[in-house]
Amino acid sequence: MFAILHHIITAVRILHNRMFPVDGIDLLMRLDLVGFEGLGAADLADLGPEGVATALLWLSALCSEGLVEQMVEGRYCLTGRGHQALSLMAQAADKSATLIL
Repeated sequence: MFAILHHIITAVRILHNRMFPVDGIDLLMRLDLVGFEGLGAADLADLGPEGVATALLWLSALCSEGLVEQMVEGRYCLTGRGHQALSLMAQAADKSATLIL
């Protein structure tokens, strides 16, 4: 029973990763890593064409929320509010990990 459930969960994860290769949190973390250089479509090539298109939609949405700003030449960087959001997510993850232990 558990083996069948494991295979179903694995298949769902693979399908999800193909349909949604990137999400907003992934992009915020990538933006945090690149710093002031910013992130552009060429930097997202590892996601494939669908992933780049999805990432650009996410970046647009994050811009409208004020977490990311568009720099010159189609590059994006985190705003102060974006850094704050990442910090809050990290604190929440630490608290969750502590509660689990």
